[in-house]
Amino acid sequence: MRFHCTKKLLDMLNKSSKLLDFDPLPVQPVDKVTNQDELNDWHASLTEVDGSYIATFINDLTSFPVVVGLFDLDNIYEAFEGFENVLGEVMLKQKIDKQIVFEYLEDLEPPILTKTISRAKTGPLSAVTIDAQNILYEEGTTSFDPVEVTIALSETPRVKNGKAFFPAENWLEIWD
Repeated sequence: MRFHCTKKLLDMLNKSSKLLDFDPLPVQPVDKVTNQDELNDWHASLTEVDGSYIATFINDLTSFPVVVGLFDLDNIYEAFEGFENVLGEVMLKQKIDKQIVFEYLEDLEPPILTKTISRAKTGPLSAVTIDAQNILYEEGTTSFDPVEVTIALSETPRVKNGKAFFPAENWLEIWD
């Protein structure tokens, strides 16, 4: 699976790996990335809420969002493991076949990171990030449930090319 990461996310991943004396996750040049498949492409960002961080992801094909966290600087590198866990749990709650979920998430290891280059994709990612921040500010970080926030955001209408849609519907159509 490929993650097109914002500069902020890549910078914080590097800071986290240095803090823990880990090798940073490699970032691939976009033009050297092979096997382009929008279903396996996600845009990812990071934002701070009350001193902690959340990572937001949006699928390139369906605009399906995933929100993970809360992270401190020393565990931001766990965002991709959190992504896998939250997405898997959400897919199972959506009654997607377990074997399909397993096969899809199997492509996550290891994550392929690139820099974000598409403004068309970062706009929807920014909207999801702002909505996730607002939920956290309203509900507080003590009750943050990334699965429930992901489900709520997937059922929030979005607009693309002048047409309204629900990301959850787009996502589920892929797996039917």
